[in-house]
Amino acid sequence: MYFNPYAPSIDMLDLPEVAFSRDGQEFNPCTDTWKFKDKTGLVTILFSSLNGFCTPDLISALKKTLIQDLKKLALTTCRGRVDSFRKFAADINDPSQDDMMSDITLVNVQNYRGMLSTNEEYRLNELRGLLKSWYGLGYPGIEVEVMAYLKKTKLKANVRGQAVIIKNPEKGPLVEIDQVNYENKLHAAYLAGDINTRQYALAWLGLTFAPRPCQVASLKITDLVITGNPDGNRTYVLRIPRAKQGEQLSRDQFTDRELHAEGLGPLFAVWANMVIDEFAKMIAAPDVELKDLPLFPLWKSSMHAPGMKYHTTAHHHGAELKALNNILMVASIITGEQIKLTHTKLRHTLATRLAEEGKSSEQIALWMDHTDTRNVLWYTQLTTKFKEKLDERLSMELAPIAQAFLGIIIRDKSDVQLDPSRNPRLRNPEGDPGMGDVGLCGKFGFCAGVMAPIACYTCRQFRPWLQGPHREVLCHLIARREQLLESTKGDERVAGSLDTTILACAEVVRNCMEIQKGAA
Repeated sequence: MYFNPYAPSIDMLDLPEVAFSRDGQEFNPCTDTWKFKDKTGLVTILFSSLNGFCTPDLISALKKTLIQDLKKLALTTCRGRVDSFRKFAADINDPSQDDMMSDITLVNVQNYRGMLSTNEEYRLNELRGLLKSWYGLGYPGIEVEVMAYLKKTKLKANVRGQAVIIKNPEKGPLVEIDQVNYENKLHAAYLAGDINTRQYALAWLGLTFAPRPCQVASLKITDLVITGNPDGNRTYVLRIPRAKQGEQLSRDQFTDRELHAEGLGPLFAVWANMVIDEFAKMIAAPDVELKDLPLFPLWKSSMHAPGMKYHTTAHHHGAELKALNNILMVASIITGEQIKLTHTKLRHTLATRLAEEGKSSEQIALWMDHTDTRNVLWYTQLTTKFKEKLDERLSMELAPIAQAFLGIIIRDKSDVQLDPSRNPRLRNPEGDPGMGDVGLCGKFGFCAGVMAPIACYTCRQFRPWLQGPHREVLCHLIARREQLLESTKGDERVAGSLDTTILACAEVVRNCMEIQKGAA
């Protein structure tokens, strides 16, 4: 048994009372809890759970290693290293023995590897980085044979992209019809006042660009750049901070994303002004400059990284998305279960759509803010299109799950208390007078001349007649879908744009049948 010949003596492991992370945050290494704040939120490194497994000297050597690592590595990377070591120490611990681990031996490491399945070998790979740094700094506690063994041993890396490859309905990408359904419910909820502007803007940011939570948390008001054009129009650009770029901090580099001038652009401009107004009302004595004001603030935030006051955390954004899911309660067409949208699922979905559009691995990596193509290859190898033929039978079966129809069926035309001049009747898509009208617009009918009555079936203001020709409309939509498939040579993305409307129309047909059956 040989230990690191360059290791200092134990008395050199005395810990300082003050140390600093690479971004200048001060902490006390003598404590068992190290707390930091970065762009991802609160980062806590715990050593207390090691007390029952390791001797104080071994923990001190670990801390000395982490003090140096924190000067050059990300906070979350260092936390991950301690978490890996904690799992290692707990797994090799023998409850029948009173002795705590005082050294990391070759037997320890070999036993730990034997406990891991092939798919878990990446855990030892993660531990290897910490031990290499530890040994290289010359701190005691590691057998020389350990490093020789780890150097020559090939370990399987963490399996990535499995949720995409196996089409995991919970963690994998949304199928296109589920995404359209979610977007429709999101828009309807905003119009109804069920969600606020912050929730609406955050959701569309995720659905459109799928940034990592830490990138959202890093956004500032000044990252929204609005430029006036000579033609009187405006250009909206959101400068999204890059993340996970080696040793780069979250606001050192940016990726510019143009916002639609008639959609997301004005929405984000309105929200930014709301944040500025709220800041002026809530903060009596402004303690940050406007350029440092976060785009999605957390006014009660106490601990923060330098220059990041009032910024929310990555964890908080995950909680906001979870709360939104519970408000919308959108059911998946595939499983019938509630769609639980997460930032990971959003990123899987966007990358899959890009692959379906024929984008290359390099283009997808650029869009997803990856430095190389290793983590995007599975998107180009496999997509998750909704392949089953959507005919009348299938649409009737899926309609109750989709709940795409949001309006109210009118049983008797004489019961309608609407102004015909402001609430026009909606003709059938064939324009055949013999088929009759499909219903009324429950609001102003300003869009009746555009896509009516096709778009009306997914609108909250639609008031279809109980005796309306809805089955004929359903057949028309299905036939139109088949025409689009043929004319686009099988492009499901184009034909699939009608799927939510087909399901909404099928739900109207189904509901009318049930009402008529109950009245018989």
